[in-house]
Amino acid sequence: MSQFKGPVVGSRINYSSDIGTIRYIGEVSETTGLWLGVEWDDPRRGKHNGTGKDGKSYFTCKQPNSGSFIRSTPLINFGCSFLEALSSKYIDMHHSDSTEKYTLGSSNGAIEVEAVGLNKIRNKLSRLETLREVSLDTENVAWAGGPGNIRLRCPNIRGLDLSRSLLPHWDGVAAIIEELPKLETLSLNFNRLGKPDQKLLSSKFSQLLELRLNGTLMMWEEIHRILPSFPSLRYLEFGLNSITVLTVVDDPSTSLTNIDTLNLEQNQLKDWSETLLALVPFKGLIRLILSNNKLKEIPFRSSPSGVMSQTTQLALTSNDIRSWSDIDALSEWFPRLLTLRINGNPISEGTISRPLIIARIPTLQALNASAATAERQDSELFYLSHIAKEGPATEEARQQQHPQYKSLCEKHGRPTDVRELPPDTLKSRLIELQLYESRDPTQPHEGLDFSIPGSTTLRVLPTMSLRVLRLKLFKTLRLSQPTNIRLWLVLERGPLKDFAEMELGMADKALEWWGLDENCKVLYYVH
Repeated sequence: MSQFKGPVVGSRINYSSDIGTIRYIGEVSETTGLWLGVEWDDPRRGKHNGTGKDGKSYFTCKQPNSGSFIRSTPLINFGCSFLEALSSKYIDMHHSDSTEKYTLGSSNGAIEVEAVGLNKIRNKLSRLETLREVSLDTENVAWAGGPGNIRLRCPNIRGLDLSRSLLPHWDGVAAIIEELPKLETLSLNFNRLGKPDQKLLSSKFSQLLELRLNGTLMMWEEIHRILPSFPSLRYLEFGLNSITVLTVVDDPSTSLTNIDTLNLEQNQLKDWSETLLALVPFKGLIRLILSNNKLKEIPFRSSPSGVMSQTTQLALTSNDIRSWSDIDALSEWFPRLLTLRINGNPISEGTISRPLIIARIPTLQALNASAATAERQDSELFYLSHIAKEGPATEEARQQQHPQYKSLCEKHGRPTDVRELPPDTLKSRLIELQLYESRDPTQPHEGLDFSIPGSTTLRVLPTMSLRVLRLKLFKTLRLSQPTNIRLWLVLERGPLKDFAEMELGMADKALEWWGLDENCKVLYYVH
C-alpha cells in the first residue's frame, strides 16, 4: 500500500528525470497559485538560491543556484516502496531489451558501463528470494513499505545500491536495512538524507561491512554520528562531498577502529596536517584515498600525533604536490607505506621523478600501480649520484636536505664511492628507445622506414616495467586513458626484421627481461 500522502516539505521528487527535494510549499509574491520550491540535486537544473523575483528568500540551498519554483503537476514522481521498485525492475520486465548504462563508484557520472540484454538476466532473477546483489539506482525508492514484507520477499540480499533514490530521511534507510539480515554492502551515493535521526542512531546494523556515501553533501561530523550504528564497517567511501576540512572529533566512536579502507577522493581538502590529525581515530586504516583534492604541501610532523603506522596504501593522484620535501615527509607520516599513487601531481612529471620517489621512500614496493622492487637499487644509486651532482657539498647539509641520505650511504657507499661507477650514473643507466607509430596491427611494420630515427624517443631505466613504459608513452603522446595501445619489439637479424608483441599479461616484467637496450626499436599502435 502506498505511503505517499501528498507533497510536504522534505519530500523527494523526480521530475523529468531530475531529482530534487521540496524545500517550500506556498505562494510566491507577484504570482498566483501554489508553488513548490525545489532544491535540485544537480545544480544545473536550478535557477536561484530559493529567492523569488521580489528578492524574498523562501528557502535555502546547499549548492549555489540549485533552486527553482515549479507548479504541482501529475508529471511529478513522488516515488514508490522498496518492493515496488524491486518488482518493477526484476519481475515486471517493463524495461525494453536495450542497452542500459550504469555509473560506477564515486565517478560523478564520469565512468559509465553498458550492459546489453539485461532482461534475460532479470528473467532468471525474478524469484526475489534468490537475489544476492540488487541495484535500485534511480528507481525512485521513497519508503520501505509494510513492516516485515522485505524480509519475507528477499531476505538474502547481500549487496544493495540505493543511489539517487527519493528516500528523504535516514529512518527510511534504516527501515530497509533492518529487514535485510545478510546485507553487507550498501551504496547511498547522491542521496539527500538530511541529518541522522533517532531510528538510525538507536539501531545497530552489525552485518554491514561496506558503506558508500559519495555525493551526499553530508558533513564530516554527521559521518561520526552515524558510524556507531555500523560497528562492523570495514570500507567507507565519502567522496564528492565538497568537504574542505576534516574536524577532529573529541569523543570518536570505537567503530572507527574497524575501518580499513577510507575513500575521500574528489573533495576540497587543502590542509594536510589537519586532515591526518582528524584520521588518527581510524586506527585500523590500511588504505587511504585522498585523490583529486586540493592538497599542495606535505609538511614534516611537528608533534608525535598524526602518524599512520598501520596504513600501507596511499592514493594522492591529481592533487598539487610539487616539492621533493613533500615526498620525504611521507615516510614520517606513513612509516610502513608499501604502495603509492601520486601521478597527476607536478612532482611526478619528468623522466627522473619515478626513481627519485622510489629512492626517497624506503618501504615502497609499488608506485602508480606498477611494481617498484626491481627498480629500487638502480633508483637509490641514481638518487645518490643526483645528490652528489645537484645537492649541497657538505655531508651535514646533505643529511639535512635528504632524510634517506645517511641510510643509503650505509647501504651503497657515499657518493664519492658511487662515482667509481660510470661517471654519469643517470646517462650510463638510461637507455634510449626509438618508437615508430604503426598504422596496421596485422602488419605493424608496413610503410615504416627503420633506417631513420623513430618519430618519438624515450629515455628509460632498463629495470622499468613494461607497465610503466606504457604509462610514460601515454603521457608522451598525450593520450587519454583508457585508450588502448599495442607494442611490438623490432627484432633485427641483419637485413631481416621480425616483430614480437609485448603482451599486457606480462606487464610487470622489466624492459631488460624483454631484451630492450640502447636504441631498440619499438612499434606502437593506438586504437
